[in-house]
Amino acid sequence: MYCKNLTILAGVTTAIAAGMFVLFGPETVYRSRKKSRGLCPGLINTGNTCFLNAILQSFAACHSVLKWLTKLLDREKCSKSLTLSVAETLRVLNNQCDDVDGSVCPTDILECLRHKQWIITADEQDSHELFHVMTESLEEEMSLYPGLVSLLDINGLQMTTSDSQLNDGAITKVKTALHILPKNTLPHPFRGLLASQLQCKDCGFKFPVRHDNFDSLSLSIPSSCWKPLTLDRLLQHFIRSETVHNVECLKCSTEKADISSSRSTCLKKLTVAKLPQCLCFHIQRTVWLDNGIPTKKRDYVEFSEHMDMSSYIYKGNQSRTNLSKMYFLPGGQKDWKNSQSNSMVNLKLSLPLINNIQPTDNLTTSVNVTLQEQANYQIKCHYRLMAVIVHLGDIFSGHFVTYRRAVQSGPTVSSSWLYCSDELVKTSTLTEVLDANAYMLFYEKM
Repeated sequence: MYCKNLTILAGVTTAIAAGMFVLFGPETVYRSRKKSRGLCPGLINTGNTCFLNAILQSFAACHSVLKWLTKLLDREKCSKSLTLSVAETLRVLNNQCDDVDGSVCPTDILECLRHKQWIITADEQDSHELFHVMTESLEEEMSLYPGLVSLLDINGLQMTTSDSQLNDGAITKVKTALHILPKNTLPHPFRGLLASQLQCKDCGFKFPVRHDNFDSLSLSIPSSCWKPLTLDRLLQHFIRSETVHNVECLKCSTEKADISSSRSTCLKKLTVAKLPQCLCFHIQRTVWLDNGIPTKKRDYVEFSEHMDMSSYIYKGNQSRTNLSKMYFLPGGQKDWKNSQSNSMVNLKLSLPLINNIQPTDNLTTSVNVTLQEQANYQIKCHYRLMAVIVHLGDIFSGHFVTYRRAVQSGPTVSSSWLYCSDELVKTSTLTEVLDANAYMLFYEKM
């Protein structure tokens, strides 16, 4: 009796499996198995498009990217071509779409980029270059207003009604309203700020801090290094002070009568002023030999699953944990207590802008508020590794693969890893990821 029931149960199971195969096809069964094993869909290589597939799998692993795209689409209430295509692809790669069978073909993303005048040929391309093309194109597409009208566009210049024009009475020479500068209130999660500052080696004067945007940090491999290469060592090499000659020092020009002697040598210090939500590192592996032939550096760079960026952020002239010893401010006169005559001007230029606090005319209040804000301001500097792109091959031909975290099933980040090579997706381990010869690293704030 037991054997008979077992035979009937096996027959019913076989019939159900056959029905699924006939009704839905083999791809649906395969896809359900992939989901049950924690895998994600693959991406079809339509001809040297592995550079795009690697970037898309890395974006899918960074949850802030899809969250940013979704927020932009909800805010605009419209279907932007590139933004919508990338968002839908990332949802599929994270198993959020049940109506997609098998692997995904991302050719529509390339077509959107070509429509935006980007020249992407059928030859092999670089993933890092595409990363910047996509971030720039997505940000341009989601600007509140279109780009500036070309001076050659007569019709655009003579438009009298447009949402991208000012309505405060300001007009151009052709009696039309001035156009509004493009603006994006939701920058992409890879956008950060670098802080660079010059300091005179003769008088010690510090120039005001200059800020520049960055989407990724390109780290070069030293030509000769006796110690093991690590990501931290490359970062230290990136922010190291460099000497800049023939710089006109403002303080030296006021103290020295000879104008020619006001030119001095300065040290340039580079740090990170604002950390992005997603931090992308690019390890420069292409170098040129003396004969002009490019070659690929295959040095292994050690990196970790978690990273602390507190050692590389801009702190002014003091440690945030030792504010009581602060007796000078960055960017102006040292020892500001002894320079009463011009302390007001120097301090207002020197005070770092924290939480959008502007220096006021009340010097004591401004300093106290700024110090209090610095003491209470906690910067999140801890990151978690989300994806790694590896380039296989030489400088002239190769293939890009991605190690990414498995699809997140709940509020916690998955500890499992996947190996993605176009349509091939299989499980991997953290040890394999950390042993990879990384080309691009994607970290996300914890």
